[in-house]
Amino acid sequence: MSKLWVIIKREVRISVWTRSFLIGVFTLPILLIGMMFLPRIIKSSSETEVSHIAIAEVNDDRLRSIDNLLSSDTTSTVTARWDVEYRSVARPSLDSVIVQWSESALAGDLDAFIIVDTTMWTANEVTFYAENITRPRFFRALKSEFTAAVVAVRLAGYGVLADSAQQLLADIEMTPQRIGDEGTEATDFVSDFLATIAFVVLLLMTVLAFGFQVMRNVIEEKSSRIVEVLLSSVSPFQLMMGKVVGQGIAAIIQLVAWIVVGGLFMGVGVISATAGSLTGILRSDFVLWFGVFFVLGYFFFSAWLSWVGAVVTSEQEAQPFMTPAIMLMSASFLVSVISLENPDSVWAQVLSFIPPMSPALMIMRLSFSSVPAWQPLLSAIILGLAGVGMTWVSARIFRVGILLMGKRLTVPEIYRWLRHG
Repeated sequence: MSKLWVIIKREVRISVWTRSFLIGVFTLPILLIGMMFLPRIIKSSSETEVSHIAIAEVNDDRLRSIDNLLSSDTTSTVTARWDVEYRSVARPSLDSVIVQWSESALAGDLDAFIIVDTTMWTANEVTFYAENITRPRFFRALKSEFTAAVVAVRLAGYGVLADSAQQLLADIEMTPQRIGDEGTEATDFVSDFLATIAFVVLLLMTVLAFGFQVMRNVIEEKSSRIVEVLLSSVSPFQLMMGKVVGQGIAAIIQLVAWIVVGGLFMGVGVISATAGSLTGILRSDFVLWFGVFFVLGYFFFSAWLSWVGAVVTSEQEAQPFMTPAIMLMSASFLVSVISLENPDSVWAQVLSFIPPMSPALMIMRLSFSSVPAWQPLLSAIILGLAGVGMTWVSARIFRVGILLMGKRLTVPEIYRWLRHG
């Protein structure tokens, strides 16, 4: 046991007491917090911008008051500010108006313009012109408020006053309340979504990074022949477990440091004002299960990658074995994001029990749904058993492959090591 502890301490020391570790402590929380809150900051800043648009109505003037309607914030739940230029034009002069406004749009003086033909009142269709048509938020806001303004004009034709029309067309705001075992609580989908994605990315990134570090350390010591000296004092299994456990402790230190630093950043300025809604997912059970699935997920992948390091002599040779691990991590992230639409669907529940998909999917389900207590427990047990099985496989391959040098590896040979290792 003392020899194993020496290996563990060495792995922690070479991973934690480095300049790159200290730099990573500060950089990743900043990136994740930026990913969580930058969209909100951009959204809030864009809401104060004025969009310059022009509307040309062909052979008609029923929309002559549309500038006042679009300037009102009661026609839609989308907050926007418009500077509207309205023209009623005869059809012969329409082409010259389009050319003039197109030049203004290219010069940056006009964000968009709309051509309203007389057929709009029956066909419900207009032509929209803009230099940049890849602005979904702008297009969505303009479409929503223009539609509401046209409906108000139509209602005015039936004798409904503009103020009354705006009240009739006003959307109803819905304040979400999450139902849980302990009652209801206010929540915000955007904040919960971004925080959950940040936690899933943090889990997968840390597990994969330190799992790869186990593999790199094994390859480095094998290439430099240091491993031959180490194996004169410890068994191959002790060496493998020392590296896995040592890097696991380093991963936990890194994770705790990220959480502490991230918490400090979230207590500053604008982030503090936005972070209040995140307390909805930072429940004690969520934090507990996050730690459990982090440890078990790391245990599974590091055991896998430890034998990869033992059977190759360089990272180039390890690429074919690293690719499945990266693909599985990427697939678990994509599946967890897709299942946000319905975290309690049958396929989401089934995949949350299957390693190595279970860590990301179960964390996502725990943050967005009231998951029965037996489900994360069963998922953790299955993941733990899979980790034990992977450790058994890795140990049999590791003890043979760690001293193998200069020989091309084949799948049948790895199978023989499993049978006789």
